Amino acid sequence: MGSFGFLFIASGQKGKKMSKKIIAIDAGHGAKTLGKRCLISIDPAQTREWHLNSRIADKVQKMLVSYDCKVIRVDDTTGAKDISLSNRVKTANNANADIYISIHHNAGIKGGSGGGTVVYYHGTKRREEADTLYRALTSKTKLVGNRAEKVINKGFYVLKHTKMPAFLLENGFMDSRTDTPVILTASHAEKTAQGIVSFLVAELALEATGTAKPAAAASYIHNSVDYSPVFDAVYYADRYGDLKATYGNNAAALFNHFIAHGMMEGRQAIDTFNVRAYRSRYPDLQKAFGDNLPAYYLHYIQLGRNEKRIAI
Repeated sequence: MGSFGFLFIASGQKGKKMSKKIIAIDAGHGAKTLGKRCLISIDPAQTREWHLNSRIADKVQKMLVSYDCKVIRVDDTTGAKDISLSNRVKTANNANADIYISIHHNAGIKGGSGGGTVVYYHGTKRREEADTLYRALTSKTKLVGNRAEKVINKGFYVLKHTKMPAFLLENGFMDSRTDTPVILTASHAEKTAQGIVSFLVAELALEATGTAKPAAAASYIHNSVDYSPVFDAVYYADRYGDLKATYGNNAAALFNHFIAHGMMEGRQAIDTFNVRAYRSRYPDLQKAFGDNLPAYYLHYIQLGRNEKRIAI
């Protein structure tokens, strides 16, 4: 198995009184973790696993804004660092999380046509919940595959060392001729996130809220350029706690930060564009723009979208 996989840690801490359920989300690995990428013969860009993981984690986090719960991220949301498993688990344990979700993708098919989704759990009491999680995901993604066992009892680190019951998902294979073209798509990421959230809502009895999201600006235009293909105020605020704390729901202030600082810092401001992934995919852009990150955003807006370039 090429990577840990999507981890779900269920509630099950009876008698625990909390005003809100705490959900820890973890995009596995980091953007520079060695070896964690799609097979080059299937995906010439060799998309990094972290980008696939993070895209789903971001979508889950965004969807959960509509529910009465608290969400924490235990990974490095920029992808710059691969946070150790022990530190990820420690963060969740210290926060008394009710749920821990770590999103990964698998490897091991070596260019074959097999694959599919696999859910892992640890111990003797969680098989039913693991089956439910598997069905919630595959009912959305249809990524069933051909694994002989699809729900498996296994003692991975994150399953054994968290204080709460745990489930781990491998969300398709990065070296499968069948899975890889599917898991690269934005629609698959969206469906996976929907499956995760539907499971969480049912398992934790989450209630929808009327929490206001950042109001949309009339337009995201700067120097006659419309930045809406790479910027969304709701996403930007939800992704970065420092910005949320400083600017709240002020979409205009969030956009001003993005223009003045966010692009230079390589911040992601929408789920369909990651500047570091865009840069790493295309040598011609690297040659043209070097380390000038704002130029990559502008290229995607003006040319990259029409050229059908992949930006995650």
